[in-house]
Amino acid sequence: DLAHSLKFEVNAIAKKVKPVYIQIDEPFLSTGMVDMKTAREAIDIIHDGLEIPLAMHVCGILDNAFKDLTRFNVDILDMEFAGNNVNLGVLEKNASLLGDKKVGFGCVDSSVNEVDDISDIDELVSKAIEIVGKENLLIDPDCGLRRAPKDVAFEKLKLMNEIKDKYS
Repeated sequence: DLAHSLKFEVNAIAKKVKPVYIQIDEPFLSTGMVDMKTAREAIDIIHDGLEIPLAMHVCGILDNAFKDLTRFNVDILDMEFAGNNVNLGVLEKNASLLGDKKVGFGCVDSSVNEVDDISDIDELVSKAIEIVGKENLLIDPDCGLRRAPKDVAFEKLKLMNEIKDKYS
């Protein structure tokens, strides 16, 4: 029922706003407490007939969930890498499972209210490019910046933009 309600919202957004893509946040998929088959069915409902790419953001450590996540009917699989020292290795070992999916790559740590070091961001993005190619990479914050003070959030976004420009 929730998937059908979200489908209604997604369709309304796609028609009125004309976004580049729409992202669904599924923070619990990495916890092992979710029936992945049911979750895939829900995402299928949301994706059905959608004419723009669908992204799905998943928080947390993905070593036990990554293979399942690659089977979801999404165009972009968005994950956190900056505040997490496991997911880059998981991506490296399993990148071939992504198929034609793009990777939303969290490259600034949203769990700390300090500005990231640009060399750390650059190193992460560089490794990601080696793994999936820059044409398959979309950089973003790990999990949003809603808890960061405005000046810190702005600086994090500014650094991400500098890195994007470097690799464009």
